[in-house]
Amino acid sequence: MYSQRMDYREAFCAVATIRGAKPAIIIAPVHEPYDKVPSELIVGAMNAADVLITSFLSQIATNQFVHKKARKDALYKGVRFGGFSPSSPGFRMFTPKDLMETRDRTIRLAERLTAKSARVTTELGTEVTVSLEGRKWTGISPIYTKAESGRWAGMPNFSEAAL
Repeated sequence: MYSQRMDYREAFCAVATIRGAKPAIIIAPVHEPYDKVPSELIVGAMNAADVLITSFLSQIATNQFVHKKARKDALYKGVRFGGFSPSSPGFRMFTPKDLMETRDRTIRLAERLTAKSARVTTELGTEVTVSLEGRKWTGISPIYTKAESGRWAGMPNFSEAAL
């Protein structure tokens, strides 16, 4: 059945076009297992873009993409990246003030992350210690005011401070 409502991907493209951009929508299959890399077509499109917004139906598909070398390489080349998830729990609309406060809080928290190592143990006896020396904090928030090399946005309501 045809819907009179515009798909959010089409809405993003419409707004981008109005603002002078040349958007494109690429639909790619979700790969199983987790270790698959994006196709050459997708990697090429990522590297040619100024802004990349991804939208996935599942958390597994999102993780498959955001933790890949291709996404990291694109960020370090200056591509601005945002992962959009309209189906995430608690999805709602936010004001610009909400988004800026979340961004600022995330960065403040991430800047406080310093450690030389991390240790994980379980009740079953697993014990793993890893070095964190030389690792830099990162903050993922729903908005950025400028391109920041290596950083990305979780839209509309995802935020994370990590080391």
